[in-house]
Amino acid sequence: MLCGTQEKLLPIFKQKWRASKNCDRTTLLNLRRPTVVSKFRDTVPIPNYLPLKNSLPSWGSRKLDEKIPMYHGNTPSGPIVFHKGPMGKNPLQADTKLSFLLNDPYEISHKYNPLHDPHLKHWVNSPINQKLLQNQRLITEDNDVICSLNEYNEYRRFLVRVHNDTIMHKLKVKNAENEDRQKIAMANFNHRKELLKKLKMLMPE
Repeated sequence: MLCGTQEKLLPIFKQKWRASKNCDRTTLLNLRRPTVVSKFRDTVPIPNYLPLKNSLPSWGSRKLDEKIPMYHGNTPSGPIVFHKGPMGKNPLQADTKLSFLLNDPYEISHKYNPLHDPHLKHWVNSPINQKLLQNQRLITEDNDVICSLNEYNEYRRFLVRVHNDTIMHKLKVKNAENEDRQKIAMANFNHRKELLKKLKMLMPE
């Protein structure tokens, strides 16, 4: 989609180019040229998470490090229901061990919720208990634990930390591979240098 604030003749379509409705001059000024770091960051996929079924359209384009704002009202499909994972699984637990941080900048509280306790999976998997929890508006129809907006934004910050930790891990692996390649190249260079030196010593003057 073309974006701009000036009209320009398009020779192909024979019509004037006008700014799109979703275009803003501020958006153009905030565009940044991709760097090596940003390109490498884009190669690392973000963690999988369940999107909200009845969220606002603009929320889908928000990054994980951007908060979901407070919204008073309903969507065409009904009220907005925030959830951060199924029952019997801790959503604030990564598949791999995260790097230790003395001062956690993500401000994740890790509050205990019995519905996310994996040791209670047998109890929460009972159809009778699930029906009771649904009637009390504690879980959704898909058995996802309902949470508040603050808890949902906290969950998004946790996903940002998991993503950044994955990027740092892959960056360390890439740097280690580059160092190994440099060491191998230097060793081959020194080996060829020694061979040339020995050949010169063997050749008659």
